[in-house]
Amino acid sequence: MRKREQDKFFNWQQACEFLNCSKSYFYHLVTTGKLKAFCLGKRKGIRVYKSSCIEFLKIKKL
Repeated sequence: MRKREQDKFFNWQQACEFLNCSKSYFYHLVTTGKLKAFCLGKRKGIRVYKSSCIEFLKIKKL
């Protein structure tokens, strides 16, 4: 079964590029709950949903 495009996720580097932000601001967004994120273990790091990034950009533009 294919995942929808919006259900894909980014690592922190991809998310920073997509959001055009720094690593520290990205982690700020995650810790404050503005981006929906999850961990894949200690070595894999944090992942965020692409849909969460798109939603954040829509809210930011308002």
